[in-house]
Amino acid sequence: MRKAKYLFTLAILALVTLLVQAASGAILWFVLPRGSGNRGGIESTFIWERHTWMDIHEWAGVAFLVLIAIHIYLHWKWLYRQTKSLFKSK
Repeated sequence: MRKAKYLFTLAILALVTLLVQAASGAILWFVLPRGSGNRGGIESTFIWERHTWMDIHEWAGVAFLVLIAIHIYLHWKWLYRQTKSLFKSK
């Protein structure tokens, strides 16, 4: 597989993990806010319970950070050259 395909796949995976994190964060913030747990013996849920959404949110964040670290590693030469040319004296 060419480098461009790797980078495209990496970008799509990063986008998906970012969207999962954003969606789970919105659910945790708006649908299942803190303190919305057990009310009168009835557990507040939205598909899953709040702690499951927290796990999804945290693991999506970890996956996103790993993908971004790989992205930076694969672009390291370009970043180095751009930084070097930015601070080059004229």
